[in-house]
Amino acid sequence: LQWNILAIVMLSMCVYMCMGDSSQAAGSQVFLGAFNVLLKNFVSCLASVLTDKYTKQFDHEPVYVQAVQLRCARLATLIVLILMDGQTLQNGF
Repeated sequence: LQWNILAIVMLSMCVYMCMGDSSQAAGSQVFLGAFNVLLKNFVSCLASVLTDKYTKQFDHEPVYVQAVQLRCARLATLIVLILMDGQTLQNGF
């Protein structure tokens, strides 16, 4: 049941994101955009499932400690990605 709901949410988000202004898009760009939407939603759903899996393994820790740990890991990943890019520090986000 959970996987069915996850698939329905993912497909509905894809449809919602693809319903933008199509007058500006060329034929090949539409397919590339649809692929990017599917990839974004797949990665988002995968990250959500993995987060749920690993937070259940550490159920001996309080929820607020787990939330702080997730945010610290997210911040460390963001800093590494910014430093690897090089242009983000010059041009900003």
